[in-house]
Amino acid sequence: MTLPTFFIVGAPKAGTTSLYHYLEEHPEVYMSPIKETNFFSYKQMQEQELYYDATPIQSKNQYLELFKDVSQEKQVGEASVSYLYYKGVAKKLQEFNPMAKIVIMLRNPVDRAFSHFLMDKRLGLSTSSFMDVIQEPKKFPLHFQQYVLLGNYFHQCSEYINHFGKENVFITTYHEFKKDTDGVVKSLLNFLDVGLDVDLNTNKVHNPYSAPKNKLILSVYSNKSLRKFLKLITPIFLVSGVKQLIFKDGDKPTISREEYNYLVDYFLEDIYKLEALIGKNLSSWKVKK
Repeated sequence: MTLPTFFIVGAPKAGTTSLYHYLEEHPEVYMSPIKETNFFSYKQMQEQELYYDATPIQSKNQYLELFKDVSQEKQVGEASVSYLYYKGVAKKLQEFNPMAKIVIMLRNPVDRAFSHFLMDKRLGLSTSSFMDVIQEPKKFPLHFQQYVLLGNYFHQCSEYINHFGKENVFITTYHEFKKDTDGVVKSLLNFLDVGLDVDLNTNKVHNPYSAPKNKLILSVYSNKSLRKFLKLITPIFLVSGVKQLIFKDGDKPTISREEYNYLVDYFLEDIYKLEALIGKNLSSWKVKK
C-alpha cells in the first residue's frame, strides 16, 4: 500500500496549482492524478454545505487507488488547499502518515481574499460586493469564510507545525514564488530530498485570471448543476479548448483602497504572530495603500 509522503495543504489562490504541475513533471515525484482530493476535509465541507461543486474522494480505498501507479518515485504527493483551513485535518494527516512532510504556500491575505472573490464572481457564485461580504460576516458567512477567515494563517500553520515539527513543514509565500520561481522550487525539491538537476517548465503559468466572454456564458456557467454535468461529459483533453471558447483574458479588477486598508487592519495582529512563528519578514503585508 502506497501512502503519500507529502501534502500541499494550501493556501487557496496562492500558487499551489502551478506548484502541483511543476512537481508533477519531476521524475522522482508522483502527484495524485486528481488535485483537490479533499479526502481528509470532505466531512467538514459537507457539513457546511460549501457552495463549490467539488467532488471529494470519500473512501479510503478510493483514495489509495489514486496512488496505484506509483513505481520508482521517491516522493508521493497530493494537493488539497482545503486542508490548511479546517481544524483537525493536520491531526488526521499525522495519524495517516506520521512521517509525511507538509508544504504550505501563503499569500498576502488581503490580496488572497480579493483573488478568491474574483474567482467566485467569475464562476457566478457571488453576486454581492466585496465590501459587503467583508463587513457583514453574519449576512454572508460562507463567503466571509472563503475570503477572510482562510487568511488567518497563524493558527492554521501552528497546527501543522505542532503535529509534524517545524523541520517537516515547508512554508513559502506567493511573493517569493513569483519573484524567484526556480529558487523556491529548488528549495522545495531539496526539502523533499529529490534531484535538483531537473529541467522543469516553471515558465508556464497555471490557472491565470480569466472571465466569461459575456453575460449569457456567466449565467450558464453559474448554474452549479449544469456546470457539474458539463464537467462530467467533457473529455479531459478537451477541457482546455472549451475554457478558451467561453473565457477571455482581460484586465483583472483591482481592490479599492478602502477595502484594502479595512482588511489590513483586520489581519494585522495575525500577521505579526505569523511572522514570529515562521521567521519571515511580512512587512509588506502590513502596509496600507
